Amino acid sequence: MNRRLKVRLTDSAKQDLLDSFDYSAGEWGIDHATYYRDLIRKRIHSLALHPEIGVRREDVFPGCRGLIVGQLVVYYVVEANDAVIVRIVDQRREPKNLFSDGERPKPS
Repeated sequence: MNRRLKVRLTDSAKQDLLDSFDYSAGEWGIDHATYYRDLIRKRIHSLALHPEIGVRREDVFPGCRGLIVGQLVVYYVVEANDAVIVRIVDQRREPKNLFSDGERPKPS
């Protein structure tokens, strides 16, 4: 894929990123939290050029992909010109319980 997609985060994904930072800062300090947040952002933005790098997760919702970053999974969907980050959660959580119908974007 030669085109560059726009990367968008849902409100839930933005909150997940903030929550991850807060948790990491509380457990391991600001330096670690900043490093981890920057790593997550870098991996998310790599989807702009390589949206296929995540594993298909059709079991979660149609069109879903998952990208592992440390202990987190970035759940996203590729639309026409966008990579939409839906949630960013600990990989031990059951993904089917995380998504309300409004958070299950349908690929175009």
